[in-house]
Amino acid sequence: KYMRPYASGHAERYSPYREAGDDRDWFDCALNPAIHQTGGVGNPRGDCATGADLAGLAGSPEYYLSTNYDGIPQDHEIGLLGNSTVFREGGLAVPASMADPNLQREYNWEYNIGLQHELLPRVSVNVAWYRRVFGDIEARSNTLHQTCNVATAQAGVPCGSWIPFAVNFDDPNGHVARLRGLGQDIQLSQQPFLAFDLDPAYRGLVDNLDVTSDINRNYYNGFEVSLNARLPNGGTVFGGWTASQHIQDTCGLTVNPNGVSIEDPVRGADEGIVRGGRFCDQSDLGMPFRNDFKLFGTYPLPYDFEFSGSIQAYAGGERELTWSLPSSYFPDGTRTQAATLQLFAPGTNYLDYWTQVDIAIRKILRFANIESSIQLDVYNLMNAAQVVDENESYGGSWGRPTRLLQGRILRTAFQLKW
Repeated sequence: KYMRPYASGHAERYSPYREAGDDRDWFDCALNPAIHQTGGVGNPRGDCATGADLAGLAGSPEYYLSTNYDGIPQDHEIGLLGNSTVFREGGLAVPASMADPNLQREYNWEYNIGLQHELLPRVSVNVAWYRRVFGDIEARSNTLHQTCNVATAQAGVPCGSWIPFAVNFDDPNGHVARLRGLGQDIQLSQQPFLAFDLDPAYRGLVDNLDVTSDINRNYYNGFEVSLNARLPNGGTVFGGWTASQHIQDTCGLTVNPNGVSIEDPVRGADEGIVRGGRFCDQSDLGMPFRNDFKLFGTYPLPYDFEFSGSIQAYAGGERELTWSLPSSYFPDGTRTQAATLQLFAPGTNYLDYWTQVDIAIRKILRFANIESSIQLDVYNLMNAAQVVDENESYGGSWGRPTRLLQGRILRTAFQLKW
């Protein structure tokens, strides 16, 4: 059993001493005062004002209308707060969330079983199975909002604090089609699908609470077959194949039914991926097993030389296509808050497999009771330039590589023993 490590960062995320911000819509036109003040309940949100709408305000209507579409933000052109606690009058700033008094430390259990068998003299094979189960997974809930069950939501029917509406992604600029034309296997999820806009009555109401979810789950399954052989003259060869599967259920993420970016406990904390929403339960998606392969060997050569090398082949990371939904797709062409959607169903799109070949040659030198060695290593011998990460946001730069496999590297080393 492994417990999640908590250090100062755990307390720091609940500290009020931090920078805080709020994203607000700017329309570049004078807003109807009634909508600007109430959030547009009963009216189209973001409705640009007419001269009659502005009558009675301090200053002439012409003054407000003259600023329309001048490319300069004015107060009367900026929409409502998305989070009223950020600019609360008086008192300390409010942290992004608070911890539930019963919040538990996350943990994971790892189970494994293996069998080793000697096939031939000095040659053995190992077969193993691994399973990892994550428990007491955290979830963040806005206590001032009503949750929405994405599985039962219907377009046009209020769902908790959210208003579902149908969206059809049409790739108007051909960015996805461009990669498909280059031979990339791109699979978009079923269309149309539901997106969610926050009910204007709940705008600015934020009171996030971190709780221990009784819904969120994470499972890892892995199978491994490896071979270990001792060669004549002291050489060794080791190799293995691994097939692994990762399944998540993030339906307990209740902050936003469109999905939110979370840390992946298997791929690492730096891999923020959009989970929740319509793809929250991956157990229904048939998540595939991903395969990795490694082969490593060393062999002594005449005159105290030694050669070693390795071949590693890894499955590419999961590919995402996140779409910041334009306001034109929202009902009435306006929105209460921005929405980022995941267009690829988990388990359907991956980066290409990549292979790396490394070699090393070592010369041993002996002088009386002193032994030394000189070694030359070559990493990524073939200078492969496989894409490891890419831009995952829909647009002209989507699919643009952000990280490649590190290029060929030479290293020399010297060792002295006495």
